[in-house]
Amino acid sequence: MLTRAATAVDILYIAANGLLGLFALIAYLSAGLEQLRTVVSERSTKYGANVLVASIAFLAALALLNYLSIRHHRRFDLTEQGVFSLSPQSTSVVKALQEDLHLQAFVEGGVNPELRDLFESYTYASNKVKYS
Repeated sequence: MLTRAATAVDILYIAANGLLGLFALIAYLSAGLEQLRTVVSERSTKYGANVLVASIAFLAALALLNYLSIRHHRRFDLTEQGVFSLSPQSTSVVKALQEDLHLQAFVEGGVNPELRDLFESYTYASNKVKYS
């Protein structure tokens, strides 16, 4: 429900205002129908409508790409030496884990970005790997 109508009086008030607004809109459009026809038939209105439709289509395509990228996440290492990838042996060991593996690191300063990236690579390879 779009409103928080709690009683029958609230629903009646909302319905009455909705009908009144609808009748006012119909009266306005019927009184200025000829003017509305001229505005709709102008070239600028047609181009504006085309721009609006193209913008909505572009935003819909972006939303679809965003949804697909979230659902089908992939990581790529584009370096020649595979610097940011796990070795095939490490990947096979991590994928063969039967139980959860929790990695803990104690580093000076509490943060090590390189180590965090390595741990994230392991968690990407298997959902059984957790780290802190």
